[in-house]
Amino acid sequence: MLFSIIIPAYNAASSLPETLSSIYQQTYDGYEIILINDGSADATESVCKVFCESHNNTHYVRQNNMGVYEARRKGAEISAGDYLVFVDADDSLRFDTLSILAREIDKCNPDIICFSYTRNPDYSNDPFINPALPSGIYEGDDLAEVRKCLARGKLNSIWGKAIKRNCLIDDLSNSDTKRIDFAEDFLQMISIVDSARSVLQISDALYYYNCQNGQSATHSYKEKQLSDLTFVTSSLVKIAARWGKETERLAWKTRTEQYLYLLSINELSDNNETKKRNFVSISEALFNPSIKADVPCSTYRPDSYLLFLAAKNKHYLLSRVVIRCCEQLKLLILKILS
Repeated sequence: MLFSIIIPAYNAASSLPETLSSIYQQTYDGYEIILINDGSADATESVCKVFCESHNNTHYVRQNNMGVYEARRKGAEISAGDYLVFVDADDSLRFDTLSILAREIDKCNPDIICFSYTRNPDYSNDPFINPALPSGIYEGDDLAEVRKCLARGKLNSIWGKAIKRNCLIDDLSNSDTKRIDFAEDFLQMISIVDSARSVLQISDALYYYNCQNGQSATHSYKEKQLSDLTFVTSSLVKIAARWGKETERLAWKTRTEQYLYLLSINELSDNNETKKRNFVSISEALFNPSIKADVPCSTYRPDSYLLFLAAKNKHYLLSRVVIRCCEQLKLLILKILS
């Protein structure tokens, strides 16, 4: 068994059939599917059971709602494949994904294979998405580039990759980790990259990311996201410090950018009555006086720098203007390109 495809599903009855169809159509046969129903209240269980009845390489587990982080960990624990491929229940794989991955494994047997993704359902190139790394194999001293890429926040999704199971051993043995609902991918990738001894980047867009998912944590702000982000970015900085001063500096910058991103999520969500209060809480966490991070302001984009200043000075109106203007500009560019 070369691949275990792990699909965490929460209230995914409407999207899961298309996801499963993309896997069933794969041109490579050496795989199993592991479906983790994370306490769904809709017809997800029925969809899973019907699919299992007609596909004997599929395993189904139902658990109480524990979040996607624990659902993925559960799938990894019971997996039999040499490589794990994580697919969200509203996304899809290109029909030849596993064949391409198997071919690359035969060539160089990497610990991690990274492939690109697209927001176009026909898997055509997305002009706003580039591979995290230049194509090629990274091992030995070259692994420093992979670690820097992670420290920049560019390898923070666990999907879009095939990962050797033994690279998750440290994560699976970590029983002290609390429930994480925000930046959970990033948390897992920190330990995975730390364990990896070879990483292959290929340029092919093999993964379709469905950005219309209204249940995504990036569509609305919840107070727990702040404590989750504090835990995840603290873990990033701690491990990055072992990888060298430059990588640690990049991790501190990414920490700031993640908090600024959280400010944007808060502003663009529907919780109008609590936005200003949330802005203050996020800003105070970003500028926690017990944390000393020396990141030159010149390294930030102009919009990020303005948002940084707004947070530092607790200027809520400035933050609103910056975030809203950037959002309108983004929508305008997308309209022009479409």
